[in-house]
Amino acid sequence: MKQILIYPLFFLSISLTGFIYGAEQQQSAQKMLDSRVKELHKLMVRYKKQLGKVASFYFKVIKYAENGRLQFIAKDFSVKKEFDSEAYFSSNIKDKTRTVILVKKRLLTQFKTQPSIVYSILIHELHHAYDYYKQRKHFIGAAKKIHFEKVLYEFDACISEAIFIAKVLIPEKYKLTKFETFLYKSHKAGHIFVFAAYILGVDIQVIFNIYNEYMSASSLKKTFNKFIFTGKRLLGMYKKAKKSKNKTQKYYTIIALKTYIKYTPSLFVETIRKKSGYAGPPKRIYMNYHPPFEKLYYKIEGLLLKNKDWIKYGDKFRKIVQILK
Repeated sequence: MKQILIYPLFFLSISLTGFIYGAEQQQSAQKMLDSRVKELHKLMVRYKKQLGKVASFYFKVIKYAENGRLQFIAKDFSVKKEFDSEAYFSSNIKDKTRTVILVKKRLLTQFKTQPSIVYSILIHELHHAYDYYKQRKHFIGAAKKIHFEKVLYEFDACISEAIFIAKVLIPEKYKLTKFETFLYKSHKAGHIFVFAAYILGVDIQVIFNIYNEYMSASSLKKTFNKFIFTGKRLLGMYKKAKKSKNKTQKYYTIIALKTYIKYTPSLFVETIRKKSGYAGPPKRIYMNYHPPFEKLYYKIEGLLLKNKDWIKYGDKFRKIVQILK
């Protein structure tokens, strides 16, 4: 009997030790995160005037943290995200008034050697929190699907991050990571679209071109003609890139094609709903609603699939400037 009892007690002691150790690690990570949030707040107060719009959204959204509606939690997570991140903003499905910013523990451990990136990423996720509270239904709707506005939300957050780096981290003489340096220099030089192409993997200009037509007062027919015009322009880019040995040119071209294929469908649907005059309940809309656009779309998709290897150049660069290294 004694032998039978020894083993469960032995394994129980190991389990309890592991549980206590795990709990201590979690408490340590949470304390570290709480400390970083407080330090970030001090920086935001100190540079409030210089930060302009970034300070404006920060001080609005931080009020939700002060009243407990927005929480910062140190926790490793694994979710399917379109854009890689060491932190993740999420709303509570059951209680829509409460939100959380999850921060991976490995990011917090980087603070001793790379403190700047912790603050940069917190600003990025706080921008998402601000967008959520400002227009919750719109934000959630874009996040649930492959939607062009999801990219625009991400792009805006990156710009806020770049401004924070320029106005706070550099004056404070923080040593920047390669990722932050690339973001900062791209924004400073007016080449933020380059950052988007390599890090987000999208051609923002393609989205802006089509989005501007979607928002215009042009008729449905004229708007689709512009969609087709943009697509044909990309075909022209492709013909030039195919003859070229320049890997950068090939990469930009394939990203433009990928952006058109990935995000134009959501703009296509939204345009029909907005400009067709249809006022009934939501209905499924197919590409064959506009045959010329459908034909062009699948032609570009075929070229994208045929030349996927062009994207490898960007993948190599992205690894060089990855967030944590």
